[in-house]
Amino acid sequence: PQDTQEMIMAKALRIANETINNHQQRVQMLEGENKIYREEITKLEHKARYTNEVLQSTSTFTATQMSDHFGITTINFNNILKEKGIQYSQSGQWHLTSKYKNLDLTEIRIAKYMAGDEIKTKPYLVWTEKGRKFLVELFKSAE
Repeated sequence: PQDTQEMIMAKALRIANETINNHQQRVQMLEGENKIYREEITKLEHKARYTNEVLQSTSTFTATQMSDHFGITTINFNNILKEKGIQYSQSGQWHLTSKYKNLDLTEIRIAKYMAGDEIKTKPYLVWTEKGRKFLVELFKSAE
């Protein structure tokens, strides 16, 4: 009640300036956080793009290529996967067990070959990019 209009306006101006300063500090802090998040998003976008491209790739790998990658024989490679319950052999062809069958880890390819004068075909299992990633993680965890 004893404050003059000038004193009230001065107090209001001081409070307004403090509020503005607090908001400016908060904005600066948020801009700093935003910069960090934008940098992280940029890194993750590159990884996500690579992952999407690789996992959508139609490239496949034979058991021989995969076993070479791990530095073991193809027989050992297939036997390890058999022992781990990932695949089984039937009629001379490898198949994924039901637990892994619908995970898009493999595809079936058809190879043509000559038997005398006759052209024959034989199906064989190949690993997709997703399957290759699965195998890398599997063999890495076994080390």
